[in-house]
Amino acid sequence: MGYSDMASEMVNKARHNASKANYHNVDFRLGEIENLPVADSVVEPHYSRHTILPFTVR
Repeated sequence: MGYSDMASEMVNKARHNASKANYHNVDFRLGEIENLPVADSVVEPHYSRHTILPFTVR
């Protein structure tokens, strides 16, 4: 197949980049859409219908 889940690596990179840019008002959390890792009614979700899936070229 060639596909691997890189979500945790992408979240870690986003955290690193936000820290490097001195952003203090962002938080990156890894979770599933059915069970978001936030309390009820505390966020305004934004969804994108575009997904970038990493894959290995053979």
